[in-house]
Amino acid sequence: MTEQGHNINKNPNLLAKTDFINPSIKFKNTSPKEIEKNINSLKIKESYGCGVVSTKILKISAPFISSRLSYICNKCMLSGTFHTRLKYATVKPVLEKGDKKNVANYRPISLLTSFSRVFEQIIYDRLLKHIETNNVLAVEQFGFRTSPSTEKASYKLTIS
Repeated sequence: MTEQGHNINKNPNLLAKTDFINPSIKFKNTSPKEIEKNINSLKIKESYGCGVVSTKILKISAPFISSRLSYICNKCMLSGTFHTRLKYATVKPVLEKGDKKNVANYRPISLLTSFSRVFEQIIYDRLLKHIETNNVLAVEQFGFRTSPSTEKASYKLTIS
């Protein structure tokens, strides 16, 4: 039996149908101020992905373009689409360790456009808020979260 009283042995599909129902995600609109905050949080780099605008130029122009970017981002969230051009990335190999001539020693990294990184952060913030507000993740989920860190998971394992 689960905490909710469902008998998993009787019907194994019952758990999936009843225990993981969450409210629909409703994204609130972004504002020019939030766009500027996200742009200013980007690391200044001269390099850029497939786009032609580096983060340095994006930061300089943020006060002038934030309202238009806010409008575009809100349209994307409302329609549930992400413009194809923002999905492009330049993939570059980065040496992990070892012999530079051995291809297996490299891992790929994707360089995204500065604009897509700003939009992704807006979506991430909203998804994270939804996940935390609706307790979507199990308490045993420690990785890729800020508060319940992997160190806390290790500690929990040692005291159990």
